[in-house]
Amino acid sequence: MDENATATVRFIGRKEEDAQQISWMLSNAASANFSFEHVSCLENFIEAGRGQNGDVIILDITETSGSHLDAISTLSAKIPQTPVVVLTDDDETVGREAIRQGAQDYLVKSQLTTDGMSRNLLNAIQRHQGHQRNAEAAPLLDSATAVLNRLPIGVILVTADSRILFFNDKCCQLKVLQVLQARARFCLSPIPQNQ
Repeated sequence: MDENATATVRFIGRKEEDAQQISWMLSNAASANFSFEHVSCLENFIEAGRGQNGDVIILDITETSGSHLDAISTLSAKIPQTPVVVLTDDDETVGREAIRQGAQDYLVKSQLTTDGMSRNLLNAIQRHQGHQRNAEAAPLLDSATAVLNRLPIGVILVTADSRILFFNDKCCQLKVLQVLQARARFCLSPIPQNQ
């Protein structure tokens, strides 16, 4: 996201004072223009499916961490286009567990700053969009790799600056790569091959 980024932040939590604090902090963010919405009922939010691209959800898990950690998986399944950032108490292990459950990041309530929160939210959006692009491209990449590996000839994809991007199985059998490596310096990073 660029310097004048805009995003809608949806805070899911019961405490009105937390919502007001986060709203105030985001209104003072210099790095982006955030619009803010407070949703007190997680179930209603999930049923409505209101997440949109460019939005981010802050899920307050400071009150009851167990059931809200389950909510992260539910949010990710029902509204996959929207990244989730959790708000935790001082226990960072809950935040790390939330990331393992599918959250993009976590915020520690006692350490909230305007710049830090803004940066975390924008990074979560960008990271989530990158994951979505990678997931969309993976089947195409797998198909292309499978086709190139079935060819009866050796195929090497090389960039303009002589870096090898891909080589198929036949190149390995023909020992073509050993000859190329002996003649020039290449950065090998083969694409994983389907079996």
